[in-house]
Amino acid sequence: MSLPLLICMVLYGVYRKPYAFKGINTILLVAALGFMGSVLLQGKMWLYHFIPVLSLSLIFLHGLTLQASIVPRVAFYCAVIMVALRLLISPGLYLLKPDNIYRQAVADLNHLTPKPRNVYFFSTGLLMTANVSLAADLQWVSRFSSLFYLPALYGEYPAGLLPHRRQEIEQFFVQGVIEDFQKNPPDVVLVDTSKNIEFMGNADFSFLKHYLQYPAFAQIWQQYTYVRNIENFSVYQRRLSNDH
Repeated sequence: MSLPLLICMVLYGVYRKPYAFKGINTILLVAALGFMGSVLLQGKMWLYHFIPVLSLSLIFLHGLTLQASIVPRVAFYCAVIMVALRLLISPGLYLLKPDNIYRQAVADLNHLTPKPRNVYFFSTGLLMTANVSLAADLQWVSRFSSLFYLPALYGEYPAGLLPHRRQEIEQFFVQGVIEDFQKNPPDVVLVDTSKNIEFMGNADFSFLKHYLQYPAFAQIWQQYTYVRNIENFSVYQRRLSNDH
């Protein structure tokens, strides 16, 4: 994924002669290097972390293609390669795969009666939440992109937490989930029931067991009924006021 940035650095060095967009391209190149440095410092080579680098590199090449004096064909072909790379790591592209979990989830959710308007995911990953909520046209009502903080508390990334603040951190995030359900009650909730939950390592963890120990959430959860399973996700739907 560092190839696009290397191409931009080479082209920047080759075309030393000042041109209209060179000042802007200098800023773009420095910014792209900064984002790449951020990825390397984190040490987590997740594909979506490279999106800023690819995006800035594309804008850089677009500036080159606008220069008649700089063989635009070279920059154009490089841009095509980068667009292809950008699409390969686009979350929406997962939906193009036939018979995958995301397509199945979207189809199943669209057949629920009444059709849900919003959704909540109990998951530590991003792909399910991003792909399904967007493709099924459901509003994502959580303040969190995913329950990413759980691995830091209970999973394979526990380092770095201050022991004396652990309880405070736990309470902050739990209260966030409870407030989300109180403010915008989701019509449907998908709960990851995998034996090996993403980023949790070998931790024996259950989302529902964890949150149901808090009385406020347990009371809210009484409004939800199990509907079906979608692969490793259990689907729960909120009962209407006239349901029994």
